[in-house]
Amino acid sequence: MIIGLQIILRFIFLPAFLIEVHLNTTHFFGLIFGMSLVTSAGYLINDKFDILTDSINHKLKLSAQSLNKKSVVKIYSILNLTGIFLGLYVGVVHSNYLTILSFIVVPFLLFIYAKYLKQQPLIGNLLVSCFIALNVILYLNLEIDLLDFNQLVVKLSWYFALMSLLLHLGRELIKDIEDIKGDYACQMNTLPICIGKNRTRNLVFILLLVLIGLSIMFFNLIFSEQSEILLYAYGLIILPNIILAWLTSQAKSKKSYSRLSSYFKFVSLLGMSLLLVF
Repeated sequence: MIIGLQIILRFIFLPAFLIEVHLNTTHFFGLIFGMSLVTSAGYLINDKFDILTDSINHKLKLSAQSLNKKSVVKIYSILNLTGIFLGLYVGVVHSNYLTILSFIVVPFLLFIYAKYLKQQPLIGNLLVSCFIALNVILYLNLEIDLLDFNQLVVKLSWYFALMSLLLHLGRELIKDIEDIKGDYACQMNTLPICIGKNRTRNLVFILLLVLIGLSIMFFNLIFSEQSEILLYAYGLIILPNIILAWLTSQAKSKKSYSRLSSYFKFVSLLGMSLLLVF
């Protein structure tokens, strides 16, 4: 999804707004490869720390199960160091401080998340969701001024980053509800354990209502005279999120929460596809 999103942004979304790209092809693919490697390292170390909880929840990952600690550390180090090198190289060449800072801070925080923060209510969920939003704007920050809100492309970029954040935050909380048995057995302190499954589900429902409301206001204000774009926005973002909110309100069993987690990912993909419309 990370690689696909960046390719859409560079080769379809930005050209639609007649934006001349500055990164050459080598630097562009170096950047997204670096992002993918750092993300992969984060997933690997997270799976390793999650072996006990995943075994209790009957969702043990093959990567975590089949590799010993020494192998995990070696692969994790190679993935991270290679990803950091690629990202820092692009950031330094283009004098982009957000890129440099991201590739220094994000790998460190992903480790802290896997080791400590995921056991705490909400803070770990919010941190990972912010990283998802960062995936949307990191490349765009190298091509456009993301603080120039007079440009339509900037407004859309921030909207998609916020949409990604809210959707992923909702999915993270749903996954915590799904995994509550293993998390409780391992003495974690996730939000569903703190406030209960129903209250956490209601919070996810509210997040989706906020996203739906923001989306309706955003597209009706910005594209009020462009009915075709409004039609796509309602079909690919607003209506799917309304359905997702209803499904969230109806979820009760572990199986329904597991399906709901997949639906969140599918709705995210639908949202990304709106970038193709422009």
